[in-house]
Amino acid sequence: MDTDHVLAIQDTTEFNYGGLKSKLGPDDPDIGPTGSSKIAGFFCHPMLIVNPILNSLIGFSSVQIYNRTWGQPDKKERKYNQIDIEEKESYRWIKSSIETKELLPENVKVTIIGDRENDIYEDFDRVPDERTNLLIRSRCDRNIVGEHKKLYNLLDNTIVAGSVEVEITGQKNRKKRTALIDVKFTKAKICAPTRLNVSQKNIEIYVIEATENPSTIPTNEVGISWKLLTTHKIENLEKPSNALIGIRNVG
Repeated sequence: MDTDHVLAIQDTTEFNYGGLKSKLGPDDPDIGPTGSSKIAGFFCHPMLIVNPILNSLIGFSSVQIYNRTWGQPDKKERKYNQIDIEEKESYRWIKSSIETKELLPENVKVTIIGDRENDIYEDFDRVPDERTNLLIRSRCDRNIVGEHKKLYNLLDNTIVAGSVEVEITGQKNRKKRTALIDVKFTKAKICAPTRLNVSQKNIEIYVIEATENPSTIPTNEVGISWKLLTTHKIENLEKPSNALIGIRNVG
């Protein structure tokens, strides 16, 4: 491997076969309901390894294929909050990270990038080490140690550190442009949910808030607004800038 640091980008996609449900049959062990709960299909959760210097693809470090079952109880019926993380569908995020760490050479550092679904306390508890960091889009306003009590309240009381330009790829609801992003960042110590049995009851992270400056927001479009959690130590705008470039790849 011709680099000593890689990005590991993970996300989930679904393959649906709505028009084939009658042919596949409800007893097919490899097919079940997808996100809509009525359309037949399965899920794929890959981890893609990228060389951040060359912006080139290296390959997949982990690929999980899984499906749900027809008629399974909903989260409330299963008492989802009381289930161990290993028994939850969301464990795929942690499993991919562990498999990636085991596969990569020990002299290669990795930054694991995930979307909001990857904002799981157990991930921050288990995955980071001397060569592994996380960069995750924030999903929820976590409790923190300190006077502000909540993560987003801490951000509200943090001043803008500066602005950076980020190239935004055009999509259905977003125009292609060079966006000017106002950036805040600060250190925080997040608290474990009381129901969790984890080794670290408090975990120190850095939180980044990236908000598009009104000067580059197109008419009739909502500007970029990202909150990111990372285990990388941040001392200046360089790492937040790199984080924004990395996180845009997962939406």
